[in-house]
Amino acid sequence: MWFFFCCFGSLAILVPISFVTTFWNSLKCAGKYLNKMKTRSQVVHKKLQAPENFNERVRNYLINGPNRSDICDKVVVAMGQVNIAALLIESGIEDDKLRNIFHVLAQRLKCMRLQLADIPRLLDLCRRIGAPELTAVRALMVLAGENGSQLELLGSLTPAIEVLKVCCSIDGPFPKLKKVCLVHLIGPVAQKTLEELFRNCPSLRNFELKDDSSPPNNLDIQSIMQCSHLQVARLPLLLKNPIALCKLSSLKYLSLHSEVHWQRNDWLVTVQQIINAKQLELGGICFDGTYLRFPLNLSSLLLARCTALTEVHVSHCKLVEDSNQPLPLPFSCQRLRLRHCTLGTFNLFLESCPVLQQIDVFNCKFFQKSKVLSQALAKRKTQPIMRPVYIKVSESQKLELEYKKWSPEEQLAAKHWLDIEVLKKGHVPFLEDMPLGTIVFRFVQAKNRLPAFMFDPSYPGSADLKKELEALELAADLPSAKPAESSN
Repeated sequence: MWFFFCCFGSLAILVPISFVTTFWNSLKCAGKYLNKMKTRSQVVHKKLQAPENFNERVRNYLINGPNRSDICDKVVVAMGQVNIAALLIESGIEDDKLRNIFHVLAQRLKCMRLQLADIPRLLDLCRRIGAPELTAVRALMVLAGENGSQLELLGSLTPAIEVLKVCCSIDGPFPKLKKVCLVHLIGPVAQKTLEELFRNCPSLRNFELKDDSSPPNNLDIQSIMQCSHLQVARLPLLLKNPIALCKLSSLKYLSLHSEVHWQRNDWLVTVQQIINAKQLELGGICFDGTYLRFPLNLSSLLLARCTALTEVHVSHCKLVEDSNQPLPLPFSCQRLRLRHCTLGTFNLFLESCPVLQQIDVFNCKFFQKSKVLSQALAKRKTQPIMRPVYIKVSESQKLELEYKKWSPEEQLAAKHWLDIEVLKKGHVPFLEDMPLGTIVFRFVQAKNRLPAFMFDPSYPGSADLKKELEALELAADLPSAKPAESSN
């Protein structure tokens, strides 16, 4: 009995001691964790201070590090990610060592960033110490600055660049860059500067000009015809002589953008000129009418004349129909995508192109009380069909409710003409994001004939028709038999 009481008493003492020890260890671990934590202000301060500390580390490496070719490749790459002029100009580095650094950069530096005002300063430094040009630089970003005329000196500092991005307004001469193939300008550009750009960049293949100034600066792009290799162009919506773009045989992609409210006549004239000139080569068009302040009739775009057009994307538009105008879509259209649109029915679209294969409807409203799908089914039954029209519906309440009211038998019977699929919410794989207020043209090889699937293989070929015509001509040349004389 005495042994039992001793064991019980020892256990009663050990339990509180074990609990206290565990609790104390937990407090010590929590204290270590709290000591390692940083407040939000400390984290933000560290992020803000990182670039300055990074520049200082690179500068210290250049001053105290090895000479010439022993400079680490990581340092050369890092110098392409910061403003290089801030590291080299007035840095305290001796001229001999600075000359060696420039020799290394001339051979190994591929990317570079510069302030606009630092271009002449860096060029003067190169000439003062007898350093070579930075001929290895292939990509250059010019940061904000005031004097846009200093850009011309890039032809002497970096003559071999292939990619140029300028993030400020420029109003002076444009450098001669014979190897540049991509130019991206963000900001206002003087008319004379733009003309020199097209003249001095004969290898230009990709050009983008983004100017959000208000009122918009209507530039004349007549001289863009000098860029015979241009394949991609992103330009403001309002331009003078847009027909010059259509004379570029290599152009595959054209984007027109404006975030200013579109006036009815200005933008429509530009778009009509481009579509009319490229009616045999326009393969696809994307139209976002976010800044359009009136309803859009697709017939006004004159798309019915386009023989190669297969895809039409329309977003953020109120679409209206007019049976007295030309059909809104060409006979060759195979896919129609509607996003955030308000419209009446699909009937005029189906009438335009009986070979239409797919209609994608995402978050669209219909302002008619009639049954849209029932009308489309009735219209489709009156047309010669090769395959049913595949209709994808997502977040369009009117169409979803109408389709759910159909019985399973009616849905199955309609599949011969309309194959309807209601997608789950959030599942929109067929729609791509496009900048608001943008019109995109995609050009393909010219097509001036009907597609091959429009011809029945059972029809006689041209050789057979020729033989039949020749036989008819020979039969026409044979002397006709005299009519038998009537006997009295």
